[in-house]
Amino acid sequence: MIDVTTERPLKVSTNGTVGPYIRVAVSQLDDLTRLLKSHGIGYAVDELSLSLNGAPAMTVVNLGRRGDAAAAQRIIDSAC
Repeated sequence: MIDVTTERPLKVSTNGTVGPYIRVAVSQLDDLTRLLKSHGIGYAVDELSLSLNGAPAMTVVNLGRRGDAAAAQRIIDSAC
């Protein structure tokens, strides 16, 4: 899956303290969550989104402390 803000593949970040997460444009949120759900990947979407300097609104999809970042990344990469 390509990030509409960077035109590069979405990446699962693992530098958080609460588990892996994905920063995603709100406009892509439904597609991403549908993809994760169809592969049995659990997630929680932050309630807040943020837009700076006219950029698209972004939000965070958390995969949880036990989230499998590598599996989620493979699924996201397969959707490119």
